[in-house]
Parts: sequence; C-alpha cells; structure tokens
Amino acid sequence: MKKLILIGGGGHCKSAIDVVETENKYTIAGILDINYRPGMQVCDYPVIGTDEAIVSLVKEDYEFIITLGQIKTAELRMKIFNHLKSLNAKIATVYNSYASSHYKLRRSNRTQLYNQYQGSCRTRCNHR
Repeated sequence: MKKLILIGGGGHCKSAIDVVETENKYTIAGILDINYRPGMQVCDYPVIGTDEAIVSLVKEDYEFIITLGQIKTAELRMKIFNHLKSLNAKIATVYNSYASSHYKLRRSNRTQLYNQYQGSCRTRCNHR
C-alpha cells in the first residue's frame, strides 16, 4: 500500500481517516498538526510533526492529503496545497464509496480535493 501523510489533525482529519480506512488503498503513516505534540494520536494514528516536516516527507515518497478543515476561509488550505505543489509532492485522491453518486468530486488548484456534499461519517475517535 502507498504511504500517506494527513496534514491537519482536527475533525476533518477524522472524517478523512474514515474514508482512507474504508478505501484500503493507503497506509496512514502519520499526521502533521501544529496544535498537537509529536507522539499524540488522532484515531490511533501518530502525530509525527508539523507542516515543517513536509519537505523531508516529500523526499521520502509519501503522498499527502490536506485534512485541515475550512471554517471561515480556505487561505491556509490553499497555502499548504501550493507549498505541496511547489515541491512536486504527490497529492493523494481518496473516494468515499458511501457518498451519494449524485454529488461529484472535483479537483481544485486551490483546495485540493473536496466533496460538494458533506454527509455523516462513522468516525470512532477523539484526540488523545
């Protein structure tokens, strides 16, 4: 399986973990988040650092998903996406097989990949 790094460890990350686990295409190697110390866990996956680790992880052939939520603005997500793009990082694509087929997934240069519909998720975890 391909090695995956999630950038952002909040609620959106938990939803993404649910999709990644269901798809069974990637192994989640870790989570980058500025609000959690390395060694902490989100849904049983380790926080391995902050976005400062992106450069070294790109060199190690990881793929990335931006799992940072968007509350008021997509500015930070766009900044991270553009940083990944400038490093020629591999951006992972995951598909929620439980999502309605009436809604389309779209790739955007600004916000990576997003689903036009946000349904409920079966996430089972909390930050520890």
